[in-house]
Amino acid sequence: MILGVGTGYLKPEYFAMGVDFEERNELFDESIDVMRATWTGDAVNYEGKHFNAREVSALPRPAQETVPIWIGGNSKLSRRRVAQKAQGWMPMPNPAANAKSTRSPVVETLDDLAALMPYLNEHLAAEGRTDPLDIMFMCFDGGAPEDNAFNVQQHLDALRAQEAIGVNFSALNGAEGSKEQALEAVARYGEEVIATFS
Repeated sequence: MILGVGTGYLKPEYFAMGVDFEERNELFDESIDVMRATWTGDAVNYEGKHFNAREVSALPRPAQETVPIWIGGNSKLSRRRVAQKAQGWMPMPNPAANAKSTRSPVVETLDDLAALMPYLNEHLAAEGRTDPLDIMFMCFDGGAPEDNAFNVQQHLDALRAQEAIGVNFSALNGAEGSKEQALEAVARYGEEVIATFS
């Protein structure tokens, strides 16, 4: 299991949950600390601004020895968090039209994504990190796998270009249509794309 997390950027989502949007970063950081402590299976003692625990245990503990945390977001704060607290980074495609509302750098091209890497690498080095960092990014090139017009070669070329700058995981949106169509699209993707990387 891999846990992907992010602070989010939509105020209405926080309002709907009764959470102060301006405290999202403190809540996020404390949440990661509390989850990690809880996953040990040991009694947790924690005093923070948003969470307090005295001798609290959560069992059963995860079957994995550690649960990798991947943090999403393009901001400098997100990348610093990745360096400090995570085993993976999930930057997001972010058109210029959305940059203001997401409070996040534009990522429309692979060059945009590559431009975010030096800051991340600088902070990984500052944290003394030498362990490999997973980077997951979506690949839309070639179209949707469930579409008959899906261009496998274009998609593979884009995945290899992502790999060249450090991306080592990809994700797909779910296929539209029936269950059978979705299963067919997944099988096709496995045969035509995933198998080439195996």
